[in-house]
Amino acid sequence: MHSDPSKSLTVVGIDPGSRAMGYGILSQLGNQIRHIHSGIIKCSPKAPLEQRLGHIHQELGNILDRHRPQALALESIFHAKNIRSVFTLAHARGVAMLGGSIRGLPVYEYSPIEVKRACSGYGRASKDQLAHMMCRLFGLKQTELVGLDQTDALSIALCHLNTWKLKSHEKDHIERSRSKNSLTQNMKAKI
Repeated sequence: MHSDPSKSLTVVGIDPGSRAMGYGILSQLGNQIRHIHSGIIKCSPKAPLEQRLGHIHQELGNILDRHRPQALALESIFHAKNIRSVFTLAHARGVAMLGGSIRGLPVYEYSPIEVKRACSGYGRASKDQLAHMMCRLFGLKQTELVGLDQTDALSIALCHLNTWKLKSHEKDHIERSRSKNSLTQNMKAKI
C-alpha cells in the first residue's frame, strides 16, 4: 500500500489494554517524522469488560476518523503467566484491529522486542528508556505525557515507520535487481 518512501505515511501505534489503551500518531515525509497526536483511552476498571471494549471502540474510532492514518500498528500478544489477562488483552487488541479494518487500514503487528530494537537498537530497553527517547525525539514534555501506554504506542508507531522504510528500500532494491536481470537476459537473447 505504501511502498514509496518519498510519500507521506501517517500511522497510529496502539498499545492495547482493556483499562488503558495507548495511542500515538506519527507522520513521516522523507526522513522527517513528526508527532501528530497521542494519549490514552482510559476506562473505568470497575466497568464490565464489554462496556470497556465498547468505550475503547467508540473513542478509538473517533481518533481514527479525526486523524485519518494510513496504517495501524500494534503490539503482538506476548507470553504471560496469567492466561485470563492474555484473553482480556486479546479482546482489546481485537477491538483495535476491528477499528482499523472497518476503515480499510492495513494492520501490522510487532513484538515488544521488535519495537524496542527498532526504536533504541536494543531489544531489552526498559519502558522508561523508551519513554525518555520518545520525549526527546518528538519534543514532548513529561507534563504532556499521560503515561507509559502513550509512549509505548508512539514507540510502536515509530517501529512501523522504521520497518516500513527498510522494507520499502529492500523492495526497491529487489525490483531494480529484477529489472537489471531482465534487461541483461533480453540483451543476451538478442545476441
